[in-house]
Amino acid sequence: MAEVAPAEQIPLFDFMVIRSPDELSGRQLRRHYVHDRGLAAPPTMSTHGPAVRGLVAVSKVTEIIFDKVMVWDGEPADSAALPHLRATLLAAGEPLGIVRRRGRASQAGPSLPTPALGELEAGAYLTGDDGDYYLLPERLDRLQPAWLFARLTEAAHVIEAHSRATDEKRFDSSQLRKELANALGRTVEKFVFGTDSLQEHWGRAHRILFDTLYLLYVMRRWTMVNLEPVTAALRTLHAIEALAADAVVALASSPGKGKPPPELTAEQEQMLQALVTSWPELTKWQRKGQPPNFPLISAVGDLQEHLLAVPVIHRLFAQLFWYCRPPFNDIKPIGIGDLKVVRQWLTAYRPGEISHIHNIMEGESRGRDHRRLEKTEETFSFTTSRTEDTSKDTQSTERFEVKAEAEHVLRDSLSVNASANVTASTTTPVHVTASAGFGVAYSRASEDHEKAAQNFARDVVEKAVSRVEARAASVRSTTKIFETEEKNSQIFDNKKGEGHVSGIYRWVDKEYTAQVFSYGRRMMFEFVVPEPAAFWVTARLRSYESELAVPQPPDPPKPDEVNLKLTPDQITEAVFKELQKKYDLSGFTYPTSKRKVVFQSPGSQGTYFRESSVKSAGNFHGKIYECETEGVAGYEIDDLRIDGRIDYTEGKKSQFFRLIINGMKCYTYDTGDAPLTSFDFPDFYQDGTSAPKPDPGPLVLDRDGLTIAFSFRWAESYALSISATLKRTESAVSDWQRRVFDTILAVERRRVDAINAERKLAYDARLAEYRNRLAQLDAVTVAEALRGGSEAANRAVISEELKKHCLTMITKEFDQQGSDDVLSRNSAMGSRKVKADSTRFTITEDNPEVPRTTAEFKPLNPPREVAYPAIDLDKARKKGLIVQFLEQAFEWEKISYIFYPYFWAAEPRWIDLMNRADDADPTFTAFLRAGMARVLVSVTPKYDCAVQHYLDTREPWSGGDFSPVIGSQLFIPLYEEIRQQQDDRRGGKPVSKPWTFTVPTSLVYLHGSDTPLPDLKAERENS
Repeated sequence: MAEVAPAEQIPLFDFMVIRSPDELSGRQLRRHYVHDRGLAAPPTMSTHGPAVRGLVAVSKVTEIIFDKVMVWDGEPADSAALPHLRATLLAAGEPLGIVRRRGRASQAGPSLPTPALGELEAGAYLTGDDGDYYLLPERLDRLQPAWLFARLTEAAHVIEAHSRATDEKRFDSSQLRKELANALGRTVEKFVFGTDSLQEHWGRAHRILFDTLYLLYVMRRWTMVNLEPVTAALRTLHAIEALAADAVVALASSPGKGKPPPELTAEQEQMLQALVTSWPELTKWQRKGQPPNFPLISAVGDLQEHLLAVPVIHRLFAQLFWYCRPPFNDIKPIGIGDLKVVRQWLTAYRPGEISHIHNIMEGESRGRDHRRLEKTEETFSFTTSRTEDTSKDTQSTERFEVKAEAEHVLRDSLSVNASANVTASTTTPVHVTASAGFGVAYSRASEDHEKAAQNFARDVVEKAVSRVEARAASVRSTTKIFETEEKNSQIFDNKKGEGHVSGIYRWVDKEYTAQVFSYGRRMMFEFVVPEPAAFWVTARLRSYESELAVPQPPDPPKPDEVNLKLTPDQITEAVFKELQKKYDLSGFTYPTSKRKVVFQSPGSQGTYFRESSVKSAGNFHGKIYECETEGVAGYEIDDLRIDGRIDYTEGKKSQFFRLIINGMKCYTYDTGDAPLTSFDFPDFYQDGTSAPKPDPGPLVLDRDGLTIAFSFRWAESYALSISATLKRTESAVSDWQRRVFDTILAVERRRVDAINAERKLAYDARLAEYRNRLAQLDAVTVAEALRGGSEAANRAVISEELKKHCLTMITKEFDQQGSDDVLSRNSAMGSRKVKADSTRFTITEDNPEVPRTTAEFKPLNPPREVAYPAIDLDKARKKGLIVQFLEQAFEWEKISYIFYPYFWAAEPRWIDLMNRADDADPTFTAFLRAGMARVLVSVTPKYDCAVQHYLDTREPWSGGDFSPVIGSQLFIPLYEEIRQQQDDRRGGKPVSKPWTFTVPTSLVYLHGSDTPLPDLKAERENS
C-alpha cells in the first residue's frame, strides 16, 4: 500500500481514553529508575517507599534533615522551619560538598578565602546569615574525591559515544566494557561489585551523588539549581551497574547447554554474591544459561533506556516538615489518559449507482440547454431556505464532509445530557471522553482500551458516514424535481448512427481509509464538586441588583398657594396703575370724587324715558325702568336733574308726577286745583330752588343697576331725561378696591390652578410609570437574571467556574476555611502615596486686578496626596510562582465535565436549582441546575512529578525542567506509562488497523468514458 503523506490525512475528531495504569514489572522498575541503595529495602512495588532509617546511617544529608524534621513540633508551614533547616545544612559545610567563601559582610577572619574569579558565576550558591558565600556542589568538579568523579566523567563520555550508534550491528557491549575499564581503571564488574567497590568506587560515587541530589533538591527552595549534572552522573552509574551485572552473569553462567557452570575464583564468587544481593530474583538461578531478563544491555536501545532513567528520591526530601504528617493534599490521580485522533485520507474514486440515462434513437438529433435548480428546505427550531444553482457539467464535492458530520455526531451525542458520557461499543469498560463530556469506567489491561478506542472511533465514523449518505440521498432524490432553463448547450446527434444510443451517467463515490492514532498520554485527575454554578449565580444576582435602577415613588407635588402680597385697601391709584400693566383691568377705572351720569332707558334710542300714548287704568299710570349704569355702586346722589316734558289731560285737577329711584322717592309734583296742559322741567326749577332731592335723605347707590319708577295722574305722554351728580363715598372706594382685588385674585388663582394641574398631571404620569416599572420588576424571574450569553461565552463561564473548583480541591484555596489560604488572602497589589500635581480649569469673576471674567488652567496648590495602586514585589513573586505553576501544570483548556442533577444538592436547595434555566443553551441550563459536577483534568506533559511534589508539600517545583520522581506506590506506575510517550501533535503513532468506508457524492460520471476516474494509489506510488 502506498504511504499517505501526513498532509493528506485529515483529522476527524479527538477523544481521550481513560484507564488505570498497568502494574510495573521488576525489570521496568529497575531499568527506568535509579534507586538509592542506602534505603532499607530493595525497590520492588510491594515494598517501595520503605522507612528512611536505614539511609540515616550512611547519609549525612539524610541524618541532618531527618533529625530536624522529627524534632520539629511546629506546623509544616511555619515560617521558621525552613530557614532553620537551611542554616543547619550550610553549617555542615565540607562533608556535604558545600564550599564556604568570605563575603563582603563576612564576620570570619582573613583565614577564610574569598571567591576566585568566576567561581560564583560557575554554579549555584547561597549567601548565609553570616554574610559568607556557600558554593553548592552543582557540578561534578566540586565533588570529592576528585579522581573518582574525573574517572566517572570520562566513563560518561564513553557511554555517550556508544549510545549514539545508529545501527544495532555497530553496538558491541563487550567493546563498551573494555573502553569503560580503561576509563575507570578497572573492569566494570570490579568497579561495581568488587570487594572495595562500596567504599571506594561505584558505591562511594553512588552515595555521594544521591546525597548531593538530596542537598540540591532541598536547596532549590532558596536558589536556582541545575540538577542535570548530578542526574546524568547517576544515570551513568546506572548504565555501568547494568553492564557490570551482565559481565558477572556471563562469568558465572554455564558456557553452553548441558555443560556445568564454571568454577569461580573467590573474587568472582564475592562479586556474584554482591550481584544476588542487588538482584534478589537471582537467588534461585542455578547458573545454567542466562537468567530471566538478562542480559540487561544487549542493544543500543537498552543502553539509551538506562541513560533516560529517572532518580527516585524518598518523600522525606520532598515533604520535609510534612513528612511526619499527612501530605498537604491526599488527592490521587485516577489513571492514564490516552489522547486519540481519528484521521482519514482519500483512497479512491468509485463509480456508483446510475444517476440518469440519455436515450438517442437512430436518426435522431436532439439538443437542449440544461440548467438545474435545486431547492432544499431544512426545518429545525427555526426554518431556513437554501437555494443552490448548479450546472450538471461543472460539479464539485466537499472535502471535509465526513469531518463535519463527525463533529455533529459528537455534538449531538454530548447534548443529550449536557456534555454527557460517550461510551464505546465494547464489552470492556473503558472511560472514553470526547469534546467536553466524559463518563467514568476502568480497564485494568492496556490492550483492552486500544480495542475500545477503535470501536468508539469506528462507531462515530459510521454514524457520520450514514449522515453523509442520507444527505447525498436527499440530494439525489431532489435532483429529480428541478426547473430547467435553456442555458448549457448539449447536442446529441445520432442521424448517421446505426442504432439507438444510450448515455449512462453514474454517481461517483469516494472511498476513504481511516485509522486511529495515539498522540500521547496524560496523568488524569478527577474531581466531584458541589453546585458548580453557586458562586457565579450569587455574583450574577448581586451584579444584577447593583446595576438595577430600582424605581422610587415620585414625591407628591406641593400645590402653590395664591399670594398677592396685597390687600384690597392697599390698591391706591398708583398701585392700580402698576396692576394695570400686569393684569387686564380694562373694565375698571379708578373712582373719582364726583362724577356725572345720565340714566339711560334700556332699549331706547338716547337718554330719554318716554311714552307717547299712555294707556292707564283710570287716571293713574306708573312705569318702572331698569337702568344699567356701570361704576355707580357706592356713590351717593348729590344732585338730581330732570329734563323733559309731560303732557296731561286738559282740564283735570290734581295732576301729579312722582320719581322713585331704588325704592326711594326722589321727587313729587302735584298741580292741585290748577290743572296744566303740559309741564317743562328745566323751566320749572331753573332757579334751583325747586331742584329734586332724595326724600327722606341721601340716596346711596348699592349697585350699578338702578330701578327708576315713574308715577303719573292724568298724564297722556312724557319724555324725561334723568341725570345726577354722584359723590364718592368710602364704601364706593372699598367696593371698587374689593372688586379689583377679586379680579386680580381670580386671575392669579387661575394661573396657580393651571400650574398645580400641570404638576398633578406630571405626578400622575410619573406615578403610573413607577407602578408599571414595579410591575415589570415584579415579573422578573431568577431564570431571566441568570440567562447567559452566546454559546461560546457560556462555555467560557462553565470552564472558568469548574477550573476554580478544581483549584480549590488541589490547592485548598477559596474554600470555606479561609484562614490557611495562601493565594486569596495575600494581595500582590498595594498602594503608594504620591503628592500628585493636578491642573484644574478655573473661572474667575470680578477679579479686582483684571476688571473682567477670566478662565485659565491653574495647578492645584497644594498638590493632592493620591494612593496609586502599586505592585508588592515580594508578594507578587511568591504568589506569581504558585499561580504560574498551577496555570501551566494542568491542561485547563481541555477540561471535561458532566453535570449531575439538582437532587444531589441539599434538599432545601432543590426548588431554587430547578427554577434556573437558559432556554437557548441546554448545557448552560444543566450547569445552573447541577447539584454536583464531575470534572476531569489532565496534567500537562512533563509536569507529572512537579504536580505530585506540590500535592505533598504545597510548594511549586522550582528546580528547572528536570525533577526526580518521588517514591510512591501509586505514582511511579502512572509516571512510567506517561514518560514512555510524550505529546506529539505533528506525528502520532497508529494504534489500530485502518478501515475503509465509502461516502456518496453528487458528482456524475459518464459510464464507458475514455477518461477513467483518477487512480490515487498509482499517483501516490509514482510520487
